[in-house]
Amino acid sequence: MASKWIPNDNDSYNQRILDIAEESGHILTPIQGYDKQPLVTLEQAIEPIIPFVPDIKRMAFIAKVKCGKSPANDLSIDESASIILYSMDWESQEECLYHALNKTLRTENRRKLKPWFLYLRLILTALSRLPYSTHFVFRGVKCDMRKDYVEGETIYWWGFSSCTTKMGVLQNEEFLGSTGPRTLFAIECFSGKNIRQHSSFHEEAEILLPPGRQFEVVSSLDQRNGLYLIQLKETEPPFPLLQPLPQVTSSKEQANKKVMTKESVISRLPSPEINTNGSYKQAINILLLGGTGVGKSTFINALANYLVNDTFEQALNDTMQVIIPFSFDFITDYHTFETTRVCTGKSDEYEVVDKPSETNTRKCRSFVFTIGNKLMRVIDTPPVGDTRGVEQDIANSKEINAYIAQYEHLDGICIFLRPNEEILSVSFRYCVQGLIHYLPKNTMENIMFIFTNVRATYYRSGSTSRILSVLSKKNEEKFGVHIRFTKENTFFLENQGLQYLSVHREGIRISCEVIHGLIKSFNHTKEEYARLIFQIATRPIHIRHDIHLLFEVREILKILLTCIIPLSTTAGNQKHSIGLQNEKMQIENPISNKFLIGV
Repeated sequence: MASKWIPNDNDSYNQRILDIAEESGHILTPIQGYDKQPLVTLEQAIEPIIPFVPDIKRMAFIAKVKCGKSPANDLSIDESASIILYSMDWESQEECLYHALNKTLRTENRRKLKPWFLYLRLILTALSRLPYSTHFVFRGVKCDMRKDYVEGETIYWWGFSSCTTKMGVLQNEEFLGSTGPRTLFAIECFSGKNIRQHSSFHEEAEILLPPGRQFEVVSSLDQRNGLYLIQLKETEPPFPLLQPLPQVTSSKEQANKKVMTKESVISRLPSPEINTNGSYKQAINILLLGGTGVGKSTFINALANYLVNDTFEQALNDTMQVIIPFSFDFITDYHTFETTRVCTGKSDEYEVVDKPSETNTRKCRSFVFTIGNKLMRVIDTPPVGDTRGVEQDIANSKEINAYIAQYEHLDGICIFLRPNEEILSVSFRYCVQGLIHYLPKNTMENIMFIFTNVRATYYRSGSTSRILSVLSKKNEEKFGVHIRFTKENTFFLENQGLQYLSVHREGIRISCEVIHGLIKSFNHTKEEYARLIFQIATRPIHIRHDIHLLFEVREILKILLTCIIPLSTTAGNQKHSIGLQNEKMQIENPISNKFLIGV
């Protein structure tokens, strides 16, 4: 006799939330082997498990009908249906797919998992495409579990773990109720996936944790009246307990996504189109200025990846966009601090990535991106304070001046800074005054301050903001010129995720805890990019005769960016540093016969 499916019954969801007592908490052999299986249809994936799950063919058919023609999150129909099938209820709960699967995952005999490999590959692939849910979630059970969850111990869950984001839901009678011994688990997780849009129970805020999770028991509390609270924190084991999936792109993504390639980004600006009012559509031109290693080139590489990926998970699964070659040191062993040099791309006449102690960017060049119906040209420049010396820095300045002269207008001047500089030197103050003297007053509105590597300062400007605020106020009082330093023209970028995309491409795996932080920085920084582009696009355009003095501006900026003395510098070093700065200020400007601020 066929099993009966009850579409509006929440017993399946309730049982999944409450089945925590089935977990032994002990370490078992890792789950592996499924990852070597091909991605197949749902019908093919369930074929090997027909003997273990009665009436599964009919249930799979219902699941595919329920998911519709266009599942959310760009999942394929088979991927979405695999999650729906997991959440569906049979009349006998022991015959449900989720019950049979989790029972097998929790057994020590891993050979019993083999018939499930195709289905595991399908559902875990589907879950990998969903956004992470990185907050507290809750589970419960109608018994006292304190003896199995001792504070400070490490425990393991091997089945899929259904949780809810609404703690109050568990007080309902169909869950924990209000009488008898009950244990509520509050779980701080980083691997949870929100399956609400792919569940039989759309009204439930269900978060699904993958199998093979490790937790630390943080605390255990007696809430009285038979209710006990256990707090868990998900932690990363030294080796994966669930073998990671190979990185693939779904057929639907392949069909719908136009991947941005290096050739499509580094393109010549086409002939301008004529608007209906007879004027020309112009590109948005943005000039990048900053010190050595502050992140100008990284800014461009990250932009290319943000334009083609909405989430960090998509970026991990996608082809990484490398517009400019770059390199960095990555710690591979946190006990010995052993590092490896990771190079992405090869050195060329514009960038040198195989000499860690030298300036990377050697020449100016521009990159054209399509933003909606506009073209945006980002102009990368050699850094302020080239490591090759003063003469090279002067040559760089001449090149920058000649390079920007070919453009009719400039929309934005982005000054890149580190967030945690401490002490304002006399030379720094002098340079800001020079900047005000040389830069046309009407271009002040186009200056944008870009703070990089801001994760350590909690996405704020740190102590550097105090320096800029003081300078802005004093120079407005003294010269009557206001350099804006407000939230509107200040942006906080953390592009560390770009390094991890490169590391991931080299086959070095990243812990889930690290990914949790990268997801936050990815989402934050992408929003900051959008805000920056909007601010620049709405600024007044300054045509060539307004920007011909940028050569002098750049020379002044050179000392502005290099004369902030870190707080930890000794008084003796400060005196020596200022002495060197005074020597540099004696260099004569061969172009304008005015004062040239050296490297």
